[in-house]
Amino acid sequence: LAVLDAYGTQVANSAAAGVAAEGFKVLLVGDFGYQTPLAQTVSASMASYAGEHGVDIVLGVGDNVYWNGASDDRDPPGWSGSSADIDRWTTWAWEELWYTGALRKPWYFVLGNHDWRTNPQLELQYAAKNKDWTIDMYIASGSSIFWYVKRFAPSGFNIDIFFIDTSIWKVEPVKSG
Repeated sequence: LAVLDAYGTQVANSAAAGVAAEGFKVLLVGDFGYQTPLAQTVSASMASYAGEHGVDIVLGVGDNVYWNGASDDRDPPGWSGSSADIDRWTTWAWEELWYTGALRKPWYFVLGNHDWRTNPQLELQYAAKNKDWTIDMYIASGSSIFWYVKRFAPSGFNIDIFFIDTSIWKVEPVKSG
């Protein structure tokens, strides 16, 4: 495990964490749902690390679509205050920036507060279009599931990763008039 800061500088490593170098390798990224110069730097650093050290999976820990989540409208992504058309966004921000080169691995996601601003169901549906986009939550009136667990079994041991969407507990303050 390597921990990189926003500029790609390694700030911790697997030896410090007590993890064997040949173990299960995971990269984690959050608040990444937009193309910016800083996002390009982080993506390039992650791809470089993944290419050099190998990576098994990538975790997207929320805010996958900026600024206001996914929609099914035709607005181009990246406009401040607008939601991103899911088909254009997944090509523009995820496939062209993050899901490239050594990062072309299985990705597992949870939703973040930005993802909830419009239609998070669209992010769940994108999984049918790309086998490496996994977000196994279910959103429906009265029967939603906001967490899931995946078991990985590398080298004879099990790793259970729990994906929990904590945005559902965020309460927006009521504005008084």
